[in-house]
Amino acid sequence: MEGLEQRAILVSFATRSWTGEAPDKKAGKAIAEKHGNIVSATRTMKTLVESAELKANSKAFSAAYQFYRENTLPWENRRGGARLLPGANYARFKTGLDELIEAAYNRADEFSAIYPQLVEEYRPKLDGLYDPANYPAAELIRAEFSIAVSYFPLPISPGSLTLRFLGRAELDALKSQLGATWETQEKAATGDLYKRLAQYVGHMADKLADPEAVFRDSLVNNLKELADLIPSLNFTEDPELAQLAEETRARLASIDPETLRTDLKIRGQIAGEAGALLAQITGAGSRFIDMS
Repeated sequence: MEGLEQRAILVSFATRSWTGEAPDKKAGKAIAEKHGNIVSATRTMKTLVESAELKANSKAFSAAYQFYRENTLPWENRRGGARLLPGANYARFKTGLDELIEAAYNRADEFSAIYPQLVEEYRPKLDGLYDPANYPAAELIRAEFSIAVSYFPLPISPGSLTLRFLGRAELDALKSQLGATWETQEKAATGDLYKRLAQYVGHMADKLADPEAVFRDSLVNNLKELADLIPSLNFTEDPELAQLAEETRARLASIDPETLRTDLKIRGQIAGEAGALLAQITGAGSRFIDMS
């Protein structure tokens, strides 16, 4: 198999949006005086416009971030580090993320257009807590929203490394050292897929085992989406993972959610199927990651 640098790319995602919240020292002081605590023991935050509008912003921008996470794999072991995007999933990732970014920006434009009105409408609700210094100028509010997606090539995989300034023994030693790190990263990425599959299948097993538990169609639909996605993210072509994804699709993700709600016999059967499949997934996944 050719080096991973020929079959995948790294991608990073950064986003910012106006939170619509601000601390209020005067309110914090008033609370401290009322309850007798020191001022530093409490931190009072106030909402600056209608919370429903802020939730709409958060939902739009979070959807893009969630899609980014779901369609990539962990790689750089640091907060905010770049993630691995296998080439087999590149087209789906790019199309889907572009659509969600456009939707998020449309929402930011919509919010920016009504921002002055929102501020004025909410001002009486804040009463004495209103402070104009908490608000960005109307002409600057749109700049508070952004999404940045960056793509980077992977470094050359250890097996493909050639350094003419090193002798054979030194090069082999370096390849061995780098290879250990590379293998750890690959195992963590593959383990992430096993863990995702275990979480979804385990959630189904728990829900269906309780005949009184209420669930949404997403219990089945989300599992189907993951089973369909795994082949594109399975960059090591792990045969056991591929088989488990296929079994998940056939045994669990093809069931009508309404049937699971109305037919307790089938519900019990599928709960058992999910439990048995979960044991297979956690057993195989333990090769890569602690599934406990």
